[in-house]
Amino acid sequence: MTSAPLHRAGPKNPCPKNPWWSPDVITYATPMRSLHRVSLLLVLGTATAACKSEPKASVECKVDEKKSILDCDLVHNQGSGPLKVCFDVSYKCNNNHKPSVTDQCETVRPGDRTNMHISFNDVADAVGCESPASPKVANIKVSEK
Repeated sequence: MTSAPLHRAGPKNPCPKNPWWSPDVITYATPMRSLHRVSLLLVLGTATAACKSEPKASVECKVDEKKSILDCDLVHNQGSGPLKVCFDVSYKCNNNHKPSVTDQCETVRPGDRTNMHISFNDVADAVGCESPASPKVANIKVSEK
């Protein structure tokens, strides 16, 4: 009669941040094989549920002088539900003026891309800006909605 190995290497950790997950949870002993399989499913299910990926989004803005706007693309990169994405953006002008606008927010659905237009007229310190260029996005805050 052959017996099953006492220990078998399991799959890679699906959640590296979960300190309770271990590949050694898969143990087999001949008389209790089905009990261990049920235990394994419970442990892996718990480990996966405890590993919720953090929501992530990216924001990229460019200047559209013809329309007098900042044209910003917001992309939902990670997370299971809609995300509220907030950010600040500043840009340079040829006359060394540096207008900025803060707390711009928009909702982005999973796997989606949203376009947001910020009018130069809505930027309080944009008056007197000559040839706006080089927008820089900062302080991106992402939360599940």
